[in-house]
Amino acid sequence: MEVQKGNQTQTLEKGHANPETLEFLVRAEDKASLTSVGFPSMSLPIYFLSGSLLPGFSGSPIYNQKGVLIGIGDGGLERGLMNVSWCIPASNLTALESSTETTLPATLGKAGLLYSAEVSITVPMEVDQLDYTAMQQQVDKKYESFSYGNFTFFQTKTRTWEEMKRTSIDPENMESLSLEFKEGNLNIDYDVLDFDIYEDANNGFAIAIPAGMELTYDNEQDVFSVDLTNFLEGQYFDLFYYLTEHDGNPVNDIVNDVKSEFSGEVGGLTLDEKYTKANKINDSWTADYRLFTGDESYVDEQLGEVGTFFYLNVIHNDKVAFYSLAIAYIPTSRADVNKAFDNGIDCVNYYDDNATSCDFFESFMQIIASAHLSTKSSLY
Repeated sequence: MEVQKGNQTQTLEKGHANPETLEFLVRAEDKASLTSVGFPSMSLPIYFLSGSLLPGFSGSPIYNQKGVLIGIGDGGLERGLMNVSWCIPASNLTALESSTETTLPATLGKAGLLYSAEVSITVPMEVDQLDYTAMQQQVDKKYESFSYGNFTFFQTKTRTWEEMKRTSIDPENMESLSLEFKEGNLNIDYDVLDFDIYEDANNGFAIAIPAGMELTYDNEQDVFSVDLTNFLEGQYFDLFYYLTEHDGNPVNDIVNDVKSEFSGEVGGLTLDEKYTKANKINDSWTADYRLFTGDESYVDEQLGEVGTFFYLNVIHNDKVAFYSLAIAYIPTSRADVNKAFDNGIDCVNYYDDNATSCDFFESFMQIIASAHLSTKSSLY
C-alpha cells in the first residue's frame, strides 16, 4: 500500500531550568496529576519548551537549528487554554528501542487533561486495511484551523467550565462572577458551559470560544470575532480578539478605544474595581482584566432597551498587546430577565420553567469567561 507522506513544522524555544526534570519544573498540583497517571517519570531529564505542541506534534522529532535531532515531543501539562510543554531527549531512544514493554499503561485513560490536544478517530482492526489518508482526514476535521494575516488558530480541544476553572492560571474573576450570580439567586447550570480552545501557531496566543461556534474575521471592524448566530441568546453578545502595537501604556490605550467607541451611546463607562486585576504570565507578558458597565441604558434598533457590560482582557509585553473583548447587552425591557433579577432562577432543577432567562444568563457567563480565559504561551 502506498502511504502519502508530508510534513509540517512548528518553531519552539527551549526554556532554561536547573535541574531540568519535571520534579522541579511543575507545580505541586501538576505533580499529583502526573503521579496519578504514572508517566512520564518525574526524575527523567527533559527539555522544557516555550510554546504549545499543536495537534499531531506529540511524538514528533524535534531538531535544533543545526538540523540535529535533540528530542521527541511529549505533549505537556494543561494550564487552562495553554500548555506547559516538554520533549524527551533523543538520548533515550536507544533505551526505548530495547524496551520489552508490549502494552500501554492501565492508567492511560487518566491523561485526558494532561496533554496538549485530544482526538478520537476510527481505525480498522487489521493493519492491511489501514487507510492513512482517511485517518488523516478525520484528524484534520477534528482539528480545524482558521488563518488570517499572521495568525493560524488550531482548535485543539473542548473543555467544560469546571475543567477550565480548575486548570486556569487565574480563575479568580470567574469565581467572583459565579459568586455574584449565587448571591443574586441566579442558579445557572455550569455543566452546559463548554468551550472550544484555539491555539495560534505563529504568535503563541490561545483563546476560548463557546463550543460549536465559529471563529471568523470581521473585516468591517478589522478584528477576529465569533459568529454567535447559533449561540443561545446570541443576539445579546459580542466577542472580539485583536493584536495591536503600543507605545508603553497598552491597557489605557485599549480602554480609551473602547470608551471612545461606546461611551456616547451609554452615557459613559464605570469601572468595577473588584474585577480589576493584573496577572504576571511570565517575565515578558502580563494579563490585565477590566470590567465596565454602561452608565445608562439605550434603545437598540433590534434589541430594544438594553444595559451594557464590557469585559476586557489585555495580554501585553513591552511592544504588543492582544486583547479579548466581551460585550453583553442586558435586555432591560424583557419581563423574564427582570423577573430573574428580582426573584432568582433555578436552571439546574427547573430549567423548563425558566428556559429563555436561563439561556440568557448562562450565555452571559460563558461569553465573559471566554474573554477572560485568553492567555499566552508561558513557562512555569
